[in-house]
Amino acid sequence: MVVTAFACRTFPNMLLIWRLHRQLKRNVYAKADGFLGVHLILNWRDRVVQSISLWSDLHALYDMGEVKEHVRAVRVPGTRGIQTSCGVFGFDGDWLSVLFGSAKGRPSPLSDWQDGQRPAANGDKEKHRVPTAH
Repeated sequence: MVVTAFACRTFPNMLLIWRLHRQLKRNVYAKADGFLGVHLILNWRDRVVQSISLWSDLHALYDMGEVKEHVRAVRVPGTRGIQTSCGVFGFDGDWLSVLFGSAKGRPSPLSDWQDGQRPAANGDKEKHRVPTAH
């Protein structure tokens, strides 16, 4: 998961960041196989936009270098005085292992995408995500 914060300072800058994300999403889906989705959080009061993107694995982030439209768009915030910060967050283990030290860990909830394949769009994908009892 990648979280990027854009300190926009103005409403027009917030709308610019929103529009750029909306325009780029299709290109990123098409060219970055490991990209699973993105969600924007708009904090109108503080004029901050947070972009939260989900990736199948850490190495999939390198696919962003193939998205020329994104490479160009990365330069836009600096030209408008928009300050950015970004962090990469990874899977640290099953919640039972992390919170309670359980030795019986379960696979990542993104395990369906580990081979670069998105789950089928039908209802079968829910069956694959239900953890089995140990």
